[in-house]
Amino acid sequence: MKNTQGARMTTNTKLPTYWAHTFAALLALTLLNGAHAENYVPYGYQFEKLPLYEELRKPRKGQGTYLKDPNVWVYTNAFAERFGMPKKWVDDSLEGAEAIAYRVEVSNIEQCGFFGEVENCRPQPSCVYDVYLKDGDSAKLPWGSHKPANWRDDSSTNLLSIQNAEDYWYYTDETSGHRYVRRGPTGLRSVVFVEGPPITKRGHDQAYSGQGPMYVDAYRRDFFKGLDLIKLRSCILPNAQTPAHIYFLDPQPSMNEPKYRLPNGKINQKKLDAARKHRYDRWNAGTPPHKVKLPDAYMAKVKAHDEAQRQKRSLAHEAWKRFVSGDSATQPVAPKPEPGLWGRFIRWIVE
Repeated sequence: MKNTQGARMTTNTKLPTYWAHTFAALLALTLLNGAHAENYVPYGYQFEKLPLYEELRKPRKGQGTYLKDPNVWVYTNAFAERFGMPKKWVDDSLEGAEAIAYRVEVSNIEQCGFFGEVENCRPQPSCVYDVYLKDGDSAKLPWGSHKPANWRDDSSTNLLSIQNAEDYWYYTDETSGHRYVRRGPTGLRSVVFVEGPPITKRGHDQAYSGQGPMYVDAYRRDFFKGLDLIKLRSCILPNAQTPAHIYFLDPQPSMNEPKYRLPNGKINQKKLDAARKHRYDRWNAGTPPHKVKLPDAYMAKVKAHDEAQRQKRSLAHEAWKRFVSGDSATQPVAPKPEPGLWGRFIRWIVE
């Protein structure tokens, strides 16, 4: 009996040891595969540097194709070194960002009916700023989502006219207990540009002369190691006064947030007003959570580029000629442009 029990005991102790070794081997293979998957580098791959930006664009016999660059660039010296960009666009007066690329994008969808003519159409321009931020600067931004990326939806759904409440419900996102139409990413809000020198307005010092909204089209966090990419849009900023800044503000405090409610569910108006005043004061004092200073020389290049692009849009040029000539029969209905920010905005709409 003792021998039989001993044999049984020997068999039972070997089985756990066998399965332990098997599990350890499988775990090691899983970790190795995970490491390769995380780095996205095939086994045995040898990295080779890509040709520098200017090398790709040197005229030479038998030269292959390359992408034409529609952007107006400004960046730091470190960014130029890292991505092989020309030194001519380095500007050490750029603050709060590693790089900015401005361009005018034109949609295939046209707006028609100008001057009362059904087929008088123009493409929809979009003035885009790609802003590259370090992770440390990006962490200061008032992110409202942990999503690593969110790209603006330019699909055919933008042309649909929703006819029933059920479809509208599905086409919206819920934020703070309210439904909002899906218009761009919800991960980042409250971005504005400010322009001009400090002034005193309504008895209070203000760190700028004028301001205007910027819209967040898309973002990708960790687009490159330690760099986030945020795509902003504003067609007023190219004509802004200098100095010009981009402000990333705290979100507007909402009465629907639980922290602004009393235990009985009523609004804590005192706390809500204090939060709104704090946000307003930081904005006016020029101390938002994060800001980007655009170099004056760069703003001049952006304005020149914007003017050149505007002349290419034939309908816009026609509109301005009609407006200047005072052709009342075909003159677009628009208020007389006024000096300052809104005057320039009206002029942009007319053109």
